Amino acid sequence: MITKAIAPDAAPPASGAYSPALRVGDWVFVSGQRGISPSTGLLQVGTAHREAQRALLNIAALLQAAGASVDQIVSVDVCMSDLSLLPELDRAFEEFFDAPLPARTVMQAVLQDGAKVQISCVAYCGR
Repeated sequence: MITKAIAPDAAPPASGAYSPALRVGDWVFVSGQRGISPSTGLLQVGTAHREAQRALLNIAALLQAAGASVDQIVSVDVCMSDLSLLPELDRAFEEFFDAPLPARTVMQAVLQDGAKVQISCVAYCGR
């Protein structure tokens, strides 16, 4: 099975020893994305809703570079700095995803650079 690293200019580069995304056969695995602007490399400070929106746009860019799209996402893992901000995440997901929504796990964690949200996902691109 061929593995291809995905790291387009339209998404932030990895901030450590990992690939932003990998395409493995019909699957795309996207590493945790925070609300970082690809053009500035800085966290878009603001609400959890705004950070989630930017993280989801970064995911969309990675999937597009891998030959996939957001409607092929089957599973999402979310880390949040504070679970009381979950309604803001839900609002961002409702704006971003069409039904059926992907499966999702949400957990509370301390995030790099004071981020409120970090989102990773798996997409299936087979027929």
